[in-house]
Amino acid sequence: MFSIVFVRHGRKVPADGRLEHDIPLDPAEVSIAKLLRAEIASRGIEPSVWISSHFAHAWQTAEALAGLGSRVVRVCALTPYSADESAHLGPLLKEIGRLAVSLTGLECIGLVGHEERLSNLANELLPAEARITRLGYMDAVCISGETLFDLDQRKSLVLWRISGEGPSLS
Repeated sequence: MFSIVFVRHGRKVPADGRLEHDIPLDPAEVSIAKLLRAEIASRGIEPSVWISSHFAHAWQTAEALAGLGSRVVRVCALTPYSADESAHLGPLLKEIGRLAVSLTGLECIGLVGHEERLSNLANELLPAEARITRLGYMDAVCISGETLFDLDQRKSLVLWRISGEGPSLS
C-alpha cells in the first residue's frame, strides 16, 4: 500500500506587516502538530518525507509533524503564488524528482500546504464517490492505494480523516 497524508498548515501569528510567505506558525500550533503526529502514528502511518509549501507557517507545521525519522522538503507545487505552482500530482512528482528526493520504496509521504490546493489535489486522486471536503487548520486526511500509480488512476480510498479542532484531535 502507498499512502499520502494531507495536512493543512496550522494557524499563523498576526501578520504585523510581514509578507504572507514570511508569517510564522503560531507557537501554540506546534503542540497541536505534535499531538497530530502522535495520532497519525497511532493509526500505523508514519510518512518518511513531509513535502511542504515554501510559506513559513506551512514548513514549520511540516517540521513539527516530521519528528526524528522524517525529512521536510519544500516545493513550489504546494506554494501559492509561485511561478511553478501546480496543484496536480504529476508536476508535484516532477519537482520532487528535480530535488533528488526519491519516493522509491516508501510506503507513505505527507503533504503540508494550503486550502483549496490540498483538497483539490486529494480529490484529483479519489473516485467521485470518495471526494473530501475542505480541510480546516491542522486537519489531516489519509488517502491510500496499492501503489502511487493507483492513486494517480483514482484507484484509492480515504483511510481516515482527523479534525485539528479540539484537544483530542478526534
